[in-house]
Parts: sequence; C-alpha cells; structure tokens
Amino acid sequence: MIGMTSVTFRNNSVEEIIALCKECFIECIEWGGDVHVPPDDIKNAERVGELTRNAGIRVSSYGSYFKVGVDSIKDFKRVLNIAKALKASVIRVWCGEKSSKSTCDEEVERYVSCLKEMCELSKTDNITIACEFHNNTYNDTANTALELINRVSCSNFKTYWQTLSYNKTDMENLKALNYNIANIHVFSWNKQGRRYALKKKLKLWQEYIQLSKPYNANYIIEFVKKDSRKQFAKDVKTLKELSEGKN
Repeated sequence: MIGMTSVTFRNNSVEEIIALCKECFIECIEWGGDVHVPPDDIKNAERVGELTRNAGIRVSSYGSYFKVGVDSIKDFKRVLNIAKALKASVIRVWCGEKSSKSTCDEEVERYVSCLKEMCELSKTDNITIACEFHNNTYNDTANTALELINRVSCSNFKTYWQTLSYNKTDMENLKALNYNIANIHVFSWNKQGRRYALKKKLKLWQEYIQLSKPYNANYIIEFVKKDSRKQFAKDVKTLKELSEGKN
C-alpha cells in the first residue's frame, strides 16, 4: 500500500491530512503520536481512526515515540490502548536512544526483555511491534535489527526500513531485512538533510521498490520538499508509478 505518515504535515489538522490523502488516493495513514494522536487521549484516537476509515483509508500504523528500554511498560500500555482505539495493525517504537555502537550488552538485554513483553501484550489484538530503523537507536543496521528479531523471537515483531547512509549500505540493509520489514519510510534527502522531489532519486527508489515489493511492506511517504502539498501530490504520483513498474 501507498501511505503517508502524518508527521509529514505536523502543522495541518487531522481533517486536512485526511482530505489531502483522499485527494491523492492514498491508501493508508501512519498517525503520529507527537501531534495528531497523542498517547493520552483515547477519545481523540477513536475519532481519528473513524474519520480515516470513513474516508476509505486504512490506518496502517501508530507512529509512537515510545523508547524501548527507556520508557516504562506502563507507558507502553497507554500507547497500546491508543493503537487499539485507532485500530492500527502496527505500533512503531524506538529502540533506545543511542547508536548500536554505543550500546552495551546489558542495555541490549534490557531491550530484548522489554520487546518480548510488549509483543506478548500486543499479540491478542493482532498488533505488530516494529522498531524504527534509524540512526541514534540500536536498530540502525541490518545486523542489529536481525539480532533483535532473532532474540525476541515473536511472530508479531518486525522492523521498519529507510535510507540511512545514502550509499550501497542502504541496499545491503534492505536485502538483509527482507520479509522482516513492516513499513518502509519513503523520502528524498541528501546527507545534509536537504529535501528533494522524489523524482530526483528515481533510479535509487526504482531499485529499492523492485527489491522490496515481495515483502508486502507499506510504502509510507515521510516529509516532502518545502512541506509542500503540491510536492506531496507529485511524490505520490511518482511512488505509484514506481510501484506499478511504470518508471
């Protein structure tokens, strides 16, 4: 599915985001826990979930800011309740708050233990826990992501994937993670964080999508050039053409 994560337009209302997604024929939305669906407002989460489904759009995931091994399980239960209210099938979490190179064995043990408990709590509601694939977290390489997946050993534990290094390592990570990927964040940046139209990196994304298509992960657009709604519509068009093999 082609989707959008709501943090792409943090300054827009829930209703405006849904209207834009409907206009662009977006199939799913990842609702962020920072602005649009905070983890302490169940009624709002129910409302956002209902508005999304009424527009014919699926709630793909709840983009939480829960930090594994840092925040408490009590905090996670609040996040889980929000995901249930949204009727999201995936909860995105963050594995710690420093790189894998800076993480000690004791901290990894804590991450694994915490993730096992989180997966167990989420299993009865058919909700998958997936770690953001991101710098400054333990889940920043295919090796560490797969280590977590193997050690947690729960069917409802996966990972995200996104470009991190802007070189061949990104493709190597994507190949290695394969069917363990729940969602893919799609954006077009350079190493300094400057944003471009998705078309600017067309060849790269052709390769990423060709490789990852069998994984059945959602392609979720995250951030666009100048936070432009027009650019978002263009990027959606490019992404759809890529997913349909038209480019």
